[in-house]
Amino acid sequence: MGRVSITTDCWTSLNNNNFICVTAHYIGKDWILHKKIINFSKITSHKGEDIGAAIVTSLTEWGWTHLFSCTLDNASQNDIAIGVVKTHMELMNTDILGGKYFHMRCVAHILNLIVKDGLKEIGISIRRVREAVRWLKSSPQRWGLWEKVLDYLGDKIDSKKKLCMDVPTRWNSTYLMLESAIPYAEAFTTFGNMNSSFGKDLHERMHDDKPIGPPEEEDWVNVKKMMSYLKKFHSFTQIVSVTKRPTSHLFFTEMCGIFDLIRRLEMSSDYEVSSMASRMRLKIGKYWMEETELNVKMNKIIYMAAILDPRQKMKHVETCLKLLYGNARGLEMVKEVRDSMSELFVFYSARYAPRPPSRSSVDANVEDSSDEEDTYNMFAMDMSDDDENSSNETELDLYLTDRRHRVPKEEMASFDLLKWWSEHTHYHVLSAMARDILAIPVSSVASESAFSMGGRVLSPYRSSLTCTMVEALICAGDWLKTCDLDKKDEEDVDEEE
Repeated sequence: MGRVSITTDCWTSLNNNNFICVTAHYIGKDWILHKKIINFSKITSHKGEDIGAAIVTSLTEWGWTHLFSCTLDNASQNDIAIGVVKTHMELMNTDILGGKYFHMRCVAHILNLIVKDGLKEIGISIRRVREAVRWLKSSPQRWGLWEKVLDYLGDKIDSKKKLCMDVPTRWNSTYLMLESAIPYAEAFTTFGNMNSSFGKDLHERMHDDKPIGPPEEEDWVNVKKMMSYLKKFHSFTQIVSVTKRPTSHLFFTEMCGIFDLIRRLEMSSDYEVSSMASRMRLKIGKYWMEETELNVKMNKIIYMAAILDPRQKMKHVETCLKLLYGNARGLEMVKEVRDSMSELFVFYSARYAPRPPSRSSVDANVEDSSDEEDTYNMFAMDMSDDDENSSNETELDLYLTDRRHRVPKEEMASFDLLKWWSEHTHYHVLSAMARDILAIPVSSVASESAFSMGGRVLSPYRSSLTCTMVEALICAGDWLKTCDLDKKDEEDVDEEE
């Protein structure tokens, strides 16, 4: 096993006990990505010093001293926590290059901030739809009346989706709520005409000292318009939130797709749309852009993760950097990325003595996809510019000048990157780098998933248990679930054979 990357998240139980969840991510010798909750313990507070100390204690108990990264949300106390853990690693002499790639900011949380800023323009429209859904779902009697209206409208409602409520602080759940509600716009209007209490109650609900009221035609126009743009953000969130497959190599390409969308929206003649896009661009720039100087909040390891995808390599990263920053700054950043990767390669070379690699044969007969709307097809934009192989001295040079791996469009989503690296371990140093870098989760969703079991895990019953028992239940449940999945995978393989 190589280095371990971790995700953490903090929670508060119903009786105000503070907990920290630490999840480990690593790629084993079997080239399978593993995820395990290793700690769910009580902490004194959510202060950075306490969070950092809890992480160090957890890692010490497991005997894990060699970490690569830690993914947390963007709360200010987490910067302090990262400092505590990095100091511990420096004292143990197990850090990598001073820990410059250690802090990974949770992509899902940043996306949440970006979209929430953008949605302010139509905030009242979203609020009206949200309150209408909540009103209907708040009692069986109201829901029964709603179903009668749906029966009355019959084929006019072309949707089988159930209305769902959202969590206002999580835009992704708001997206799903709006997606479920939009097909029922006519039903909401009909329901309001048939039930006077619907509009009356919603007008009594206040937001910013103003009555909310039921959603009107203009509100449905607003949310429908925004939903078409938010679909890309929703897709991005889903891609980076998986835990059974690597995500670090996909982040940069997806980010470029988001940036390109925002740039096009800024040029829209619709003021609301362009205003929304401008706010999003400012927020995305704060965390992910590096225009005239290096952004300390942007972890450069995401460029290297993309390079370690044989479909992308340096040429694709160069194409994306030029798209983001223009040719001049883009080429400057290409050099910075190449220098950073060379520095990390030298660090790994000291541990993994390389042997002279032989070039791999690559099937060059597969045609590239031409569908411009498919994010993955950004890989195809620069395939024709691959340089011919030449004699180089290092593994890194050989890998970068070897022709990229070409995959047809229909196989892009199912491409098994870890399988590819398991078959190319003749790159002794690079495969070790890939094993560690591709294990990095770009979202802390893995820690949060501990709370997806039937809603809030720390229910009144669980909150009444001792902290040790809560940790035992959470960790054991996660480990047993992993064992069940591994067993199911083995059974599936047996059936296929």
